[in-house]
Amino acid sequence: MRPFSIALALTLLLFTSTASAYDFYSQVTVGNQTYYRFDFMLKTIHLGDNINMEWPEPEGRKKFESTFNLRGNVDDATMFMDVYQVNNICNTLKINDVKVGSICHHSPDDWFTCSIPVPGGILKKGENTMTIETCTEDKVNYDDFQVKNVYLLIKYVELNPKIIATKVLSNYNVGPGEQVNVTVILSNVGSKAAYNITAVDYIPPKAWIVNGSRIAEFELIKEADATRYRYTIACNKIGTVNSTELGVTAFQDRDGNNYTGVIEVTDYTVEYPLPKVFLAKKVSDADLLVRDKAEVTVTIRVDGKYDAFNVTIEDYLIGSFNVTNGSQIAYYGHLPKNSTASFTYTLQALSPVELSSKAVTTYSDSEGAYHSVDSNYVQISVKESSNIKKIVDAETLLKMIAAVAVITIVLYLVYMRMS
Repeated sequence: MRPFSIALALTLLLFTSTASAYDFYSQVTVGNQTYYRFDFMLKTIHLGDNINMEWPEPEGRKKFESTFNLRGNVDDATMFMDVYQVNNICNTLKINDVKVGSICHHSPDDWFTCSIPVPGGILKKGENTMTIETCTEDKVNYDDFQVKNVYLLIKYVELNPKIIATKVLSNYNVGPGEQVNVTVILSNVGSKAAYNITAVDYIPPKAWIVNGSRIAEFELIKEADATRYRYTIACNKIGTVNSTELGVTAFQDRDGNNYTGVIEVTDYTVEYPLPKVFLAKKVSDADLLVRDKAEVTVTIRVDGKYDAFNVTIEDYLIGSFNVTNGSQIAYYGHLPKNSTASFTYTLQALSPVELSSKAVTTYSDSEGAYHSVDSNYVQISVKESSNIKKIVDAETLLKMIAAVAVITIVLYLVYMRMS
């Protein structure tokens, strides 16, 4: 046996047993948590391959193995044992043939309490196997050490019904008075069925229930199962809408023991009902000569979730133009959301000018507040003709030709009479 001079100190959890420490299975309280203790071996055994007159006979024993049964899934576990003269760190603890840790390295001539955390996922409901193995570095000589008081301390996953309530809203950003569906999902994440379940949710101040009820009752929710209920609320208050207190759940197990839980608050936003209005302007011909005409089209589009009211659109002109057909002003009493409207008018250039103009719309929202939106700018260039100072349009030219013809006829008739 090889001596080793380093001592490793561990602090052991203090606990109070509600049953005899020599029971194979007993309930233990650690702080405010309930654990269960499995005792595997209380007497001292010798693991290894050497003979020591002062130690129990190893009988060629290189491992200690024991089976045990668990009645549920494990959340947390720790293996404890008292060890004497452990010289190698390769000595292992296995659970279900999976190595979970090394036996604490402690070679001085005194007993040492070793604790090894055991991942809950390795332990399984039903039968499990625990193995303590000695090891060899040269594949010939095995480490010899003594062990006693071997026990496993476990914390089961919740063995009672446990209701977790989650909440889903149909919309988290709405307009004043817009309805919101509230769905409360009750999930039993415990390992026993829940009975006589009552859920009481609370709605935000200033909100009201449109459909359904914030209170629901259910006879049974099985373990690993869920149920849900729904109600509808609305609120006119603009801003954050938040219930001021948590909802509650109350339920029982099969034996009539009472349990409670909470339902998260309702939280969403009531937006100001501002319509999203877009205004666009275009012209059929941006390069004109004096007396030329062009068509101007102005289009309004209402997007988003809200209607626009009292809509007025005006396209601004200067004295260099004249409207010959239609109007540069349009009135719409109401334009619903996701709608489009447009109007067209004809203008005539009266004098040379370089014009950059826009149209403007004013409208109100459902609360009666007025807003305005500008269109894009449109550039129009008007120039005089290169041959004459004033360009005569076709209509004027026809009138001049007709007048000349009349004068010619009159003069001819006068001439004939005088002849």
